Amino acid sequence: MTEPVNWKGRLVGGRYRLDALLGSGGMGTVFAAHDGKTGGKVALKLMLREFAKDKELLLRFAAEAQLLREFDHPNIVRVLDAGTSAEGEPFIVLEYLTGEPLNVRLERSGALTFEQAYRFGGELASALDYAHERGVVHRDLKPGNVFLRKHSDGRESACLIDFGIAKLQDAAAKLTQSGEVFGSLLYMSPEQLVDTSSVGSASDRYSLGVLIYEMLIGDPPFFGTSVMELHQKLVSSKPTHLSSLRADVPAWFADRVAAALSKRPAARPHFARDLFDRNSLVPDPSRDVSSGSARGLALEGAFPAPGGGAGTIPRWVWVAVGVLGFLAVVAGLWALAQSGR
Repeated sequence: MTEPVNWKGRLVGGRYRLDALLGSGGMGTVFAAHDGKTGGKVALKLMLREFAKDKELLLRFAAEAQLLREFDHPNIVRVLDAGTSAEGEPFIVLEYLTGEPLNVRLERSGALTFEQAYRFGGELASALDYAHERGVVHRDLKPGNVFLRKHSDGRESACLIDFGIAKLQDAAAKLTQSGEVFGSLLYMSPEQLVDTSSVGSASDRYSLGVLIYEMLIGDPPFFGTSVMELHQKLVSSKPTHLSSLRADVPAWFADRVAAALSKRPAARPHFARDLFDRNSLVPDPSRDVSSGSARGLALEGAFPAPGGGAGTIPRWVWVAVGVLGFLAVVAGLWALAQSGR
């Protein structure tokens, strides 16, 4: 995409003066701008001129602005305003964040510490669950769309940005054609590669698994020398388990990341936050999640052991199993008796 011309000092919406070009992506260009009303610094996303005449893209841009204005989550960039410029270009005004995108951090420093990856991943999981509960699927979760925000006290937090291709699950209008493929291939779920019309929240949980994997290893789980080779791996290959690549990753957490990377959407954790709950029900990583065979389930630490520990099944479970077994035997004997009449 070419850089817009004559933008320096331009006034948008009668209020926002463009000061610096921050970057282009998706359907718009992002500028640092001065808010003439508050005197503060904001980020302004302006739709690219070549797309401004496309009615479908205008609807998508308007949908992004509307859904984000209704969001209130510490790990999702806040939308402050939205409108249309005098030239007919839709724009949205976002809070200005200090820090750097995750992809820049990974390119510069490589893999993060386990504590950093776990904390950033947990914040992104919270943001995704918040969006999913409101019927919104991001569909383009990747390091470039995660901003590591630097707070005034020195803390860092992960902030989810760019819902420009989000799918409104309950929208009456179909804003995304089934033949279109969005997002970056390395982070796309297998179902997103096959049929974009059926992509749901489980696709975001797959992408979150890829992000966590890359934060811990420094690379995503799959590579390929060609698009075709990468596509084949994404659809059919099983990623190397994290526990064999980093000794400081707890086994239970490595299992949950493996579950998030399952080829079958239904086999992934039901909520993004489940990746960080050691007591959650997850697919058994010892089973081949890339094949069509039956998958087992592993329940780690779900039953409290005496003294508050985990891993011991309580007496009532065994009693219940015994009762069910007895009833099954009785039912079988009754069926035999009936057939002999």
